[in-house]
Amino acid sequence: MGPLRRIGLRILTVADATTDDDDLRLRKRVGVAAGLLTVVAPISLPIQAQGHPLSFLLAIALSLFSVLNLSVLSRTGRFDRYVIALITAGTIWVPLAQIVGGGITGTTPGLVWAFLVPAYAMLSLGPRRSMPWFAAFVVSVLAMAVADPWARATFGEGPYLLRVLGWTMNVLLPLSIVFILLRYTDLRRRFAEARVDELLVNAIPASIAARLKHGEDRIAEEYPETTVLFADVEGFTPWTMRTEPERREGHGAAPRLPARRRLSTT
Repeated sequence: MGPLRRIGLRILTVADATTDDDDLRLRKRVGVAAGLLTVVAPISLPIQAQGHPLSFLLAIALSLFSVLNLSVLSRTGRFDRYVIALITAGTIWVPLAQIVGGGITGTTPGLVWAFLVPAYAMLSLGPRRSMPWFAAFVVSVLAMAVADPWARATFGEGPYLLRVLGWTMNVLLPLSIVFILLRYTDLRRRFAEARVDELLVNAIPASIAARLKHGEDRIAEEYPETTVLFADVEGFTPWTMRTEPERREGHGAAPRLPARRRLSTT
């Protein structure tokens, strides 16, 4: 492993704990990567906003905040606090950056970036806790729409080529991130389903497991003419208690049972 790779891995694992399972560890590393993205992503804002002084202020503020947030995470390990701080900053920063860029149709369209807030909240905090952040996303989009006329009149739309560049960057990058998050979530879901199916088939017949998966709650079979036989082989139970499972499954030597066998029926 090269030195740069070691440094990168060390940064991504700043929130890892020895008690984390694989899923939590991966979500933490995705969260750290998102924090690193918010350090470098604002750098392009002054370019898109045509060098407006407020754009420099906003870019520096978010970058410094992100560095501070990552530092606190590495010291405290409080991942939930880190996530809430990160998505709160995104909820506030994206509309402000969009206004400085001339509104929704200006050079810094942030509607797609704003959606990363509820998407990342879903991944890190869970479905229930992500609902308020989706509501915040809706409110921020409506606020940007209401402020659009004022933003356009105050800051201007910017030249055509710069708007094309802004729209390309601010659609391609966040949607690529959303795609990666969705792909990760779907892979995790498929793995969990495969594991559940494996455990289910080990416990009950495959035909019954398939019927349960298709929504049947009460499964019963009717056999009008049935004979039930209860049988016991003398000495078999003690033999199973002192014999390894591999031998009981037929992979070892055959069991040595007493020559006399008793068959009892009811």
